[in-house]
Amino acid sequence: MLNFHPLKVAAVERVADDAACVTVEIPTALRDAFALVGTSDMVFTPDTSISHAASAFRKPSLVLLKREHKPYAPWNTPGEIIAWHEDEIHQLPYERVAEALERLLAAFGG
Repeated sequence: MLNFHPLKVAAVERVADDAACVTVEIPTALRDAFALVGTSDMVFTPDTSISHAASAFRKPSLVLLKREHKPYAPWNTPGEIIAWHEDEIHQLPYERVAEALERLLAAFGG
């Protein structure tokens, strides 16, 4: 992961380990990012262009979406959207995310 605070990297890696997933470097080229999404089994992301790429590739996804952005949610994508209203994403209750991730893995995991 590029240019992230070490504690944030550790937290992301801990979540990935708990879910038996892999973390990847963030590509600097949009084409590389889309290739990564296109070849993935599932996507777990905040609302970024990655969530829309997952929709385009019809990849099962868990998208963390700020509530007021819901009209821009990925369309017709298998998986779940968590619309959160907290001031910052880190204030989103872990339990909501963990439960949704478990459902995604149960429905689409290998």
